[in-house]
Amino acid sequence: GGNTDGNVEVFVYEVGSGQIIQATDTVGGGGYGPAVISDDGARIAAVYFSTTWEIQLIDYPSLAVTPLYNSPLRQLTIDLTASGDQVVSSSGDDLVPGRNADGNGEVFLVDPAGNFEQVTDTMTGGSGQASISADGRYIAFTSTSELSVPAGGNGQIILADRALGTFTSILPGVQGSSQPSISADGQRIAFTSREDPVGDNPPHDEELLLAECTLLGEPAVAIPAHSTFGLLLLAGLLLAVAVWRLRRSVVPSPPMA
Repeated sequence: GGNTDGNVEVFVYEVGSGQIIQATDTVGGGGYGPAVISDDGARIAAVYFSTTWEIQLIDYPSLAVTPLYNSPLRQLTIDLTASGDQVVSSSGDDLVPGRNADGNGEVFLVDPAGNFEQVTDTMTGGSGQASISADGRYIAFTSTSELSVPAGGNGQIILADRALGTFTSILPGVQGSSQPSISADGQRIAFTSREDPVGDNPPHDEELLLAECTLLGEPAVAIPAHSTFGLLLLAGLLLAVAVWRLRRSVVPSPPMA
């Protein structure tokens, strides 16, 4: 009886007891989209939509809601660090005043106090679909900006190392990759792609790939933002050695329409 109006709400399933807890209770035409939970289960980041899109942080089990960011621009992907102290998403808003005056889609972080950090600062294209490692150091995201190799066009997966301030193109190409999910330690990224990195996807179907980022070597092939030479050099290295031990999943995803 907690959701008789049928709105889309956030729920928590307690594995030990088998209980299902309703974490939100909206009224009217609003509802919730994506939700992610911290490692200890104490914080939930969620996207709420009514007339605008709002990123919220929900404390658990108190269910206290803290609005972090509200925008008329659509928000569909969020992720959370292990401790729940940083939420990663993307936006075309100028959240750090003056950093995104051109309105490009950029990756940003926000903490429970509402402090923003802009991770990318690009001049063309856009970036989104961000996924963050447990400690917040590594962020994998999709980009059509000058960070991709070749620049622009279909999306590519970029790895940001916040400690080094570098961006690395995981799989240069033109067919397109998307939906990255980074492991807790930041050493592996799973994503979908139409590329053919190991020679077994000549029709360029949408497949599930795994990149082992330990093969990057820090900081040997990491590249700074806006470094055209670095991007081209990295592309040559990756194409020459064919690598990242990118593997097709035994259960490929269906082709995109």
